[in-house]
Amino acid sequence: MAKPQMHDYVNDWLAKQGFPLEFRTARALNAQGLRSFQERYIRDPRTQQLREIDVHASLHLAAADVLCRISVVVECKWSRDHPWILFAGDESASREERVLQAIASAFGDGVLWHLTTDETFQQYTERRRPGRVAFSGRQARGEKKDKGQDKDQFYEAVQGAVGAAVAVATAEDPRQATSSRAVL
Repeated sequence: MAKPQMHDYVNDWLAKQGFPLEFRTARALNAQGLRSFQERYIRDPRTQQLREIDVHASLHLAAADVLCRISVVVECKWSRDHPWILFAGDESASREERVLQAIASAFGDGVLWHLTTDETFQQYTERRRPGRVAFSGRQARGEKKDKGQDKDQFYEAVQGAVGAAVAVATAEDPRQATSSRAVL
């Protein structure tokens, strides 16, 4: 029997990890015109601890004399045995609801509210908006043996992504850290 090669061992190990999902996510964002980075670290404005961002992508839009940077913060989760399930409805959020769900610097927040009435911006976002957006999710875990045994992994993942997004927005506007919308 042939001895496994280190290359085979590493490939087998890598196939069982979440890294391939991060690479595919970064490539997909790059294909949409964003510039993406993997394994970025940013300081959490509340705890001052470094926080990992699986994939951080940005897009720079220039209009007249204004340069706008849109950042996408992605928390990647992968599991072979316990898939992640997202629940999505057919109804779509209003423009105002989408603005409320965005995390932005103080200046960006004001710009977003102003743009909700801008027809060009509305058309741009409508073309790029996915058909369905998830409102919740869970990780399929099978039977619970003890009540409270399973942590809500979906909630923790969302909190991680929101915390990272707040940290990115706060890095752009340090005053954002005191905003009520910046609280996790």
